[in-house]
Amino acid sequence: MDKFSIEEERIQDSTLSYHYFNKTPRLLGCEPDLYYEDSNGKLLVLGEAKTSKDSETTHSINQYGKCLEHCSRSPSKSYFIVAIPERSKARINNLFRNKFAKMYANVHIEILGIPEVDLAEY
Repeated sequence: MDKFSIEEERIQDSTLSYHYFNKTPRLLGCEPDLYYEDSNGKLLVLGEAKTSKDSETTHSINQYGKCLEHCSRSPSKSYFIVAIPERSKARINNLFRNKFAKMYANVHIEILGIPEVDLAEY
């Protein structure tokens, strides 16, 4: 038997088991860019990727809140990851600290600043 055996919506090996979705599930009316939940129910990871222009819109802030709400309701250890351009990181950190940190203290929030790349160089 191969190390990985693919089943309908699940990939398993002897050390790792997780749900596999061709499309992320809708949660409280939003669809996160990243969704991971292990089949043992011990870990949940949701993520959003935003541009500088999109990171602070009303729509994005609502998405953040819905993802955090879903994470906070989970009995699993929960993480919410937001990937944004490096230049927006300080503003987004402040937004999360002021708007979400106390309300969702049980969710591990990670803001990732991604260096911007000038594609003209390639």
